[in-house]
Amino acid sequence: MQSPAIQPTKWVAAFLLLGTVALGLLFRWQGGPTIGNDSYQYLDAASHLAEGKCFCVEIAHFDEQTAPGRMPVPFTHFAPGYPVLIAAISKLGFGMELSGYLVSALGFLLTIWLIWDLALTLGARPVATAMMCLLWIIHTSAQFFASNVGTESIFTAVVLGVGALMARDLRAEGQNPAWLLVLGLAASVAYSIRYAGLFVIPVVGLYLVWRAWKNPAARLYAVVALLLEGGLMAAIQIHNVLGSGSWKGGFSAGASHSLRQVAVETVKAVFHVIFGDRVIATTIWPVLFILALGVALSFLRKARFPRPYVSGSFLWIGGLIAAYVAGIVIVMLTSIASDMARYILPMYPLVLALMAVLFSLPGVRTQLLAVAVLTASVLIVQGQSLAVLPPPPPHTTAIVDLQQEYQGRPLSEWLLSRLGPTEPVVSVNGQAVHYVLQRPVVSIIEPEYSTSQLDDVGMHSLMKKFGARFLLVFPGEKTFSTSSQDTIPFLRELTLGQSPAWLRPAASTRNTSVFECVDCGRIP
Repeated sequence: MQSPAIQPTKWVAAFLLLGTVALGLLFRWQGGPTIGNDSYQYLDAASHLAEGKCFCVEIAHFDEQTAPGRMPVPFTHFAPGYPVLIAAISKLGFGMELSGYLVSALGFLLTIWLIWDLALTLGARPVATAMMCLLWIIHTSAQFFASNVGTESIFTAVVLGVGALMARDLRAEGQNPAWLLVLGLAASVAYSIRYAGLFVIPVVGLYLVWRAWKNPAARLYAVVALLLEGGLMAAIQIHNVLGSGSWKGGFSAGASHSLRQVAVETVKAVFHVIFGDRVIATTIWPVLFILALGVALSFLRKARFPRPYVSGSFLWIGGLIAAYVAGIVIVMLTSIASDMARYILPMYPLVLALMAVLFSLPGVRTQLLAVAVLTASVLIVQGQSLAVLPPPPPHTTAIVDLQQEYQGRPLSEWLLSRLGPTEPVVSVNGQAVHYVLQRPVVSIIEPEYSTSQLDDVGMHSLMKKFGARFLLVFPGEKTFSTSSQDTIPFLRELTLGQSPAWLRPAASTRNTSVFECVDCGRIP
């Protein structure tokens, strides 16, 4: 007697449980939420919101943030949705860091569920879907962003939700037009969480127009969905214009990249999206992956999409992926945006779900062995990467350095005793220094992300503009967050103890040097 097949709902429940266990193990191993440079701005904006203050930050890091020369800075460089979510969750009694973590963890679990939802909607076999979903659960970047105070995890879930909603609507042939309202809302939410969601909006808008043309009964719903999609986008852009003078929120300020750089980074990004970036994959695993992928896809020559909605879903979701990646390429060519792998990672779950459907098409000889080899070749490399902890967050370095004693007390106390309650300091690793001191900080950005003048004259002008008397450098540190000390000649000279006449040494410990501007004064 043949045993009954496991129901899809049980597969989904099992993988959600597996994802939850993975989150728990990672949380315990890393000791809590991970925090990066962007996190400090999200947390500061959320704190101001939760306290009923302005939608702003007291960190001036990017060019458009330092341009006005005043604190606080309007929160425009990043999309507003994520700090709004953090502030809302914190009202339930959670701390800001934990609130940010909960949003990211939820995004990770939603992504697992939506991979299954999209794949099963299009007729994928559970076994093929399970292998593809496993690639996401064990993905080092997916795991990192699931525990990080950042937008990547929840943004990925929302974009994947857009694809799943399209597939559901295509399967229903537009007979459930309420899906269109959710689709328009999801596209606008994607943009509100991360500006890269802008590249989702045109595809969804085109889809809504197409659906209105195909189904006259759905036209009112499509129009309302278009208004939902465009209304929130317009509101955010108006906020950006008022805050920074640009609808982009400031991404027009700073350096850009050459076509050659972007082309190279795109190839590298695809590799890192598949295999991760914490360990170098030996040649055998990428080769085995390519061979297994070739064998698996070769079985598809005689395959046929069983129903029109499957082929339609591949067309629309494929267009969504292409439009998004093309948009990211354009952004890298015209702005300071970098780390291509991080930007295109949200498309990976969409690809995984579609691959599960391809590997389940009828009329094809069994291909599960090739798919299993493909999956295993990736899992082995990703498994090695998971054993490597990510680098410590920048504020851990700042805490250690600022706790070093000067004149019988921690340097942070010495500095705070000399600062007015709203007086900013200028600092290397400044976003982390703000997190530690909880005071306004003008953060010195790496020169490749800025067009500002960062020499003797430029630094003097910057400090006078903000009324900042103190400048911090960290001669003993050699981390990514303090790399500007090595790449900016003026700062490199300061770490060697060579300062201009307008900047005199004020305090010094083993890893930290504080200089005081003699003519900057305080902001009245």
